[in-house]
Amino acid sequence: MSTAYTPTDWVTVAQTVWPHEAHTIAGMLREHGIEAIVADEFLVNMQGFASHAVGGVKVRVRKVDEERAAMIINSPPAEPEE
Repeated sequence: MSTAYTPTDWVTVAQTVWPHEAHTIAGMLREHGIEAIVADEFLVNMQGFASHAVGGVKVRVRKVDEERAAMIINSPPAEPEE
């Protein structure tokens, strides 16, 4: 059985000016098993460089994943293996 989530079940964990940055962050979270969505991408694309008017492009996760997502986003990048 799937669970339905309401808008209040989601929180913003990152905001960017550019949509591709938000998709990169969301993809990184998904790789760690966290469901992530990109919000306001189309508003920013319509506004162009006025993305600050809508708060930029947002990466949102379920509230239960907020702390874990923040740790992943704020952790330093892994060193490449040689």
